[in-house]
Amino acid sequence: MAATERHPAAPATPRRLLDDGASGTEAARTLKIGRSTAYEAPTQR
Repeated sequence: MAATERHPAAPATPRRLLDDGASGTEAARTLKIGRSTAYEAPTQR
């Protein structure tokens, strides 16, 4: 899978972390993803 492709279920995990009170930075570190990806997750529904 290319770096620009996104798995359809991928936003669910960072969204769950953010909903549980984690910051975008904390979610990114936990999941080893970019901060912009973590902050973008809540907007993808």
